[in-house]
Amino acid sequence: MRELAATLDPARRWNQAPISVRLISLFVLTLSSTRSDCTGRHSKMCTTLTLTALLTTTVHAVLGQTPFDPLNGAFDKKAEELLDVLHIPGISIAVVQGDKIASKVYGFKQLPDVPATADTLYYTGSTTKAFVAAAAGMMVQNETQFPDLRWSASMSELLAPDFALSKEYESSHTTLEDALSHRSGLPRHDYAYGWGNASVIENVRRMRYLPMTAEPRTRWQYCNLMYGTAGAMIEKHTGHSLEDVLRTWIWEPLGMRSTAFAACSDTAKKNLARGYFWHGDAYYIPGKYYNIIPVAGAGAIISSVNDYALWIKALLNAAGPSFVNKTNPITTSLFADVTTPRIVLPSEYRSSGAPITYALGWLLARAGPYNVITHGGGVPGFLTDVFLVPELRLGFVSVCNSWSEEAAVAGTKLFLEVLTGLEKVDVESLESLESDGLLEAKKEMMVPGATRDIERANVAAQQDTEPLSKATKAESRPLPGNIHDYVGLYSHPAYGVLNISFLLDKKEAAPDFTLHQTLLASSTASSKIMLLAEPSPRLWSNAFALSHDTFSTFYVQAVNLHGDDDDVEGCKRSTHNAKASVSRVLECRNEMALVVAFISKAIFEYGLDGEVEWLGAEMELEMVRDAQESLNREGRKKGMIWFEKVR
Repeated sequence: MRELAATLDPARRWNQAPISVRLISLFVLTLSSTRSDCTGRHSKMCTTLTLTALLTTTVHAVLGQTPFDPLNGAFDKKAEELLDVLHIPGISIAVVQGDKIASKVYGFKQLPDVPATADTLYYTGSTTKAFVAAAAGMMVQNETQFPDLRWSASMSELLAPDFALSKEYESSHTTLEDALSHRSGLPRHDYAYGWGNASVIENVRRMRYLPMTAEPRTRWQYCNLMYGTAGAMIEKHTGHSLEDVLRTWIWEPLGMRSTAFAACSDTAKKNLARGYFWHGDAYYIPGKYYNIIPVAGAGAIISSVNDYALWIKALLNAAGPSFVNKTNPITTSLFADVTTPRIVLPSEYRSSGAPITYALGWLLARAGPYNVITHGGGVPGFLTDVFLVPELRLGFVSVCNSWSEEAAVAGTKLFLEVLTGLEKVDVESLESLESDGLLEAKKEMMVPGATRDIERANVAAQQDTEPLSKATKAESRPLPGNIHDYVGLYSHPAYGVLNISFLLDKKEAAPDFTLHQTLLASSTASSKIMLLAEPSPRLWSNAFALSHDTFSTFYVQAVNLHGDDDDVEGCKRSTHNAKASVSRVLECRNEMALVVAFISKAIFEYGLDGEVEWLGAEMELEMVRDAQESLNREGRKKGMIWFEKVR
């Protein structure tokens, strides 16, 4: 069912209407009053409602305008088509134009038959970053309460003694503005955080052990850890949790009553959607619910499109040149602050032929003739898109319970459907947005992310570099030592512990045979020497299959783990007879799925005592790119994370 909410001020619309419109409206109102059922104490209210309805209808008729209906039949057709083609169980959408809000839903919040609504709660991922940037901006503008807060303030000063990076210069010169615009010089390192039940501040302290790949303000590198750090800074200087700060400063003033970092109440738990993963054999696998508090500032929000519509409306109002609203926490100066470009994205990211820039929690791009402010969000099982077109006072949000690079285009396609439906624009110039750099930039906002290109980077690098060993490419040198010497625990101060064991094909020998069996089935390696690397439990579930290449070098197949064999709630049938707006029968199975994230290389190294001492593995794309500048084995080793064998 479509849910449409429009806010109309009859007095204001009456005063702004032409004389001819007012005369026609009064005439119609006079005729209708003789047939009105409004009597007694309700007559004044009913007259107002009648006037509003008549005036709205008359204005549309006289001026040739159509009612606000962006989510019409044509949009329905497009949405239902995308859900089917992109394998999305359900999606909730809201559109804002001026003071008007329309919302609509398609499909299911939980399979096989629980329908989604505009109040369904989803993980909204990296769209959290815009809220964190806004809160930081409020602190910067409040010089009385936060005199030390400036965009140019060093993070090492704001979070002393906890904040430090691997290089002294970067530690002292990385500013709050750098952290919020992804120009700190620290790459993603998404596989590093959230292990050992680490708190937000513990994750901040571990950043000093992560390799840098650029100096501050020289390169855009998307980094969730820096937003987690910004959240820690807000907590330190306010004395409150980040969630409480956002609730007090933004959510409650805007009426976003369903928004939080966790679904704690019974109502919230009931409204929370389940995330799903499409299995190639034509069924869905329910995903886990994630605790994103260890990097809360990067993407911990759970919310609905009805709540996000209020956020979008506040932003669009603040974008107006003559905006005055003392109840809106987003001021014109704050909006300008957080949407001013800070850095240009690399040349491969372009939109409608123009460069894409990053502000503070927002991407700025072109959509045909329009300037667009946007951001995406993606945590396993959920995808979010937010778009603002201030010159049209137009905003859009979509959230779905699917997670893949294919499904990641759904929000952009549906936004363009709304935009072309509202305005007579060059449709071809907008359609180019579906295949240009903006979509690629927004895919960077999915986690774990970016590492999917490591294999491509290695292929390019190997065209110009020497083989990893002294042997020719046609030769394969045997593994030195005993294979049992390679098994054990390897540790890194930021990446945690890797448990290296044998990849087994016998069920009775492997406690988690599903993982072993799936890795073996998906591996394309011909080597009979295969190892399994399992990280200690952490935020994003993953594992690595190692197959011998030559000497002490192994191919690495990294996989992200989705689903849970023991989860029986993800495919639970509802107890009511409600029907979703999309008539699809979707199969759901409670099992585990492995999705290949990237293929790279790893090297074991011996110490002076003749024992295996180190494991180096390519796990961060930006490090691999940097290592390509060196045309030898030592250069490639520079692009690896090095784990020390501890047992």
